[in-house]
Amino acid sequence: MRFRFRSTPLGSWLAGIIGRLVGDWLYFPNRHYDRPQPIYGPAQAMRAQNKPLEAMEYLNNLSKQYPDLARPYIEMMDIADRDLHDRPTLEAIYRQGCKTVRGEERKALDQAYDEMTR
Repeated sequence: MRFRFRSTPLGSWLAGIIGRLVGDWLYFPNRHYDRPQPIYGPAQAMRAQNKPLEAMEYLNNLSKQYPDLARPYIEMMDIADRDLHDRPTLEAIYRQGCKTVRGEERKALDQAYDEMTR
């Protein structure tokens, strides 16, 4: 005896939803964040549109909202290095990041600075 199941778009969609819900619950039962995570997309879009100063301003606001994260500082240092070719600005951003970032994030900031200043 053969059984045939037809796949329909609605069935696929429903199976995907159920799979994601069960998978998230099974593999990540306690995953949650105390606050919304930072969004870097707008800064990357501004940078792609050749608006590095606007991207720096956006990232600076992110660094004020999330002072414990290194990524906004690393992104600003990268803009100062690659787009603006401004070494004093890069160093000023690094010094500012050193004042607020700690732990593993600080190591990432130091490593990025070392790579950019070679």
